Amino acid sequence: MNNIKYILFAFSFAVIAACSPKTTEKISNTKDHPMKNMETIHAFRKNPPPPGQAPKISMGKFTEFSLENGLHVITVENHKLPQVAYRIFVNYDPIKEGQLAGLADLTASILTKGTGKRSKAEIDETIDFIGARLNASARGLSGRCLTKHSETLLEIMSDIILNPAFDASEFEKSKKRTLSGLKSYVTNPNAISSAVSSVINYGKDHPYGDMQTEETINNIKPIDLKVFYATYFKPNISYLVIVGDITPQEAKRQAEKYFGAWKTVQVPKHQYDSPLLPQATKVAFIDKPGAVQSVLNVTYPIELKRGSEDAIKASVMTTLFGGFFGSRLNENLRETNAFTYGARASLQPDNLIGSFNASTSVRNEVSDSALTQIIYELHRLRTEPVSQSELDMTKSVMSGRFARSLERPEVVANYALNIARFGLDKNYYANYLSAIDAVTPSDITRMAKKYLRPDRAHIVVVGNQDEVAKKLAKFSADGKVDYYTPFAQPKDAPKKMTDTNVTVQSIFDHYLKALGGKDKLLAIKDMTSLAEAEMMGQVMQIKNMQMAPNLARSEVSMMGQVLNTQIFDGTKGSMSAMGQNKIIEGKDAQDLGLQNRLIPELYYQKLGINVELVGEQDIDGKTAYKVAITYPSGKKSTDYFDQATGLKVRTISLQEGATMVVDMKDYKEVSGVKFPFTTVISGIMPVPLVAKTKEIKVNSGLDKSLFEIK
Repeated sequence: MNNIKYILFAFSFAVIAACSPKTTEKISNTKDHPMKNMETIHAFRKNPPPPGQAPKISMGKFTEFSLENGLHVITVENHKLPQVAYRIFVNYDPIKEGQLAGLADLTASILTKGTGKRSKAEIDETIDFIGARLNASARGLSGRCLTKHSETLLEIMSDIILNPAFDASEFEKSKKRTLSGLKSYVTNPNAISSAVSSVINYGKDHPYGDMQTEETINNIKPIDLKVFYATYFKPNISYLVIVGDITPQEAKRQAEKYFGAWKTVQVPKHQYDSPLLPQATKVAFIDKPGAVQSVLNVTYPIELKRGSEDAIKASVMTTLFGGFFGSRLNENLRETNAFTYGARASLQPDNLIGSFNASTSVRNEVSDSALTQIIYELHRLRTEPVSQSELDMTKSVMSGRFARSLERPEVVANYALNIARFGLDKNYYANYLSAIDAVTPSDITRMAKKYLRPDRAHIVVVGNQDEVAKKLAKFSADGKVDYYTPFAQPKDAPKKMTDTNVTVQSIFDHYLKALGGKDKLLAIKDMTSLAEAEMMGQVMQIKNMQMAPNLARSEVSMMGQVLNTQIFDGTKGSMSAMGQNKIIEGKDAQDLGLQNRLIPELYYQKLGINVELVGEQDIDGKTAYKVAITYPSGKKSTDYFDQATGLKVRTISLQEGATMVVDMKDYKEVSGVKFPFTTVISGIMPVPLVAKTKEIKVNSGLDKSLFEIK
């Protein structure tokens, strides 16, 4: 029923606002953009200082050797600080996980959670005591500490590598966290864009096209982790990279002492067909209901290996195009057109298959215009020579980034690892700045013609289907938009109304009948509901009280303490939290009065609320009618009613600049009327808030004084 969504939102938002992402203010037009009057900054950007000669880079002395079990050890000496970093990298071929997608990540997530000799608590306590860092990934283990504590850190790392416990309880905890993350994933348009782009680029038969879902995570059993680890975590395909305050002699002693007993086993090799560019540009759309912005990504696979002749030149070209604040892409979309606060492009070389991405987030109304400009800039760099000054600026940015990166031991370790893994020249990174400096304007044009392919790209858009999708067909070579779910499953195009006799009133009549009928609904004079929701490991209690016609009171408590209270007395509202009280008046109070009606669908016409049937949409595999609601204040929301049951299953609205999605499930009957006993609120916080109703009382005789604002 409609009261639940608004009251729950008000309090969950108030409690969790501190950790909720904020949507930036809209810019109405180009002349309002705050950067438009910054002539001085623009002048500086157009006339940067001339670049100096590329400096010599010293990464430390490299020493390499291998243990008898095949573990390849790389030592990079750096005695500036008394600290040392260790990284074990397991260099197995990319693995197609398929129906077990997420296996490698789950394995890594519990790798440091206990061994045959140490519990998770013991490992954590020791690492904290020596002030060290310890992390696991699907490719191995890394640690960092003061030199004097290196033996302690290595003893733990060795124990983890040689004797992982894969505790069943830790597995269940990690699995639960992963499933929770997937719930958060579907509310994050940037994450959706990245994941779906990978599936579309590489295909589901390629390891880079694997997609984690609730099903694939639930398919994984503890034995799968043990088999994966026993199959791939072997010294004969692994590297131990040591960077810091250590000598090659000491590094060899430590490697032999702590990892010499690691047993060699033949590791499976894998080969895959190389993904190809699409034959022509195609548009893929993923609906993010109610979104006020679209995430745009122009992407496709590329054949470009690390360390190849083109790698650095192509990197300079991509940086110039969209790799820093003053790049062409950002200048166009942000500075010139005020479409966005940032646009980026990247070209990722990879020895299996690489990728190109040009992405940004823009307001719904300019989604097609922004795509037009992205494609324009791609074509322009292919056809128009770049100036030496623009190239020099790009080189300066890249040189500065690289020099700063050398301040981090883990980055230096990664550079040393890349040299060994990909067979790069020993002086590849030492000469990196000189290689950048040697790139010419003609190189940029040549790289652009070779690697920028707006004519054969995937255009992936995550956004509001109603406002954006219909504008995108013109960018596809076949004039069509392909629709996908957030988990990259193809889906049908938006449905048109199949029954022209259906009206908003008939939908409301079906809904009211499904709830219990108008007579029983009109007989409700007051209602009290008690619900609970888990937030940050704590249980939050939500008490909602309503009295006809539109009086409302809600209280949110945690650990016995009332966190906030909202009251609407029929004319104005108040919200109090942490000793602060805010009075709600004017249009906002008018909206509260309308929204707090026990059954607003009974009164829409009488209250001057405009309702419009805008079509059908799939909700969790079932067809729902989509009804747009516009309040007298101008605020809008959209309700979805299940076509078969008639019940309301979703409401979408814009709250405090964020799109709130409220899903209503698990309807149960109380006093002859059906109420949703599970309400899921997403879009306004990092993870969805699931409220479970524990009790509902109807006509219990609430005192009107509960709704007085003092």
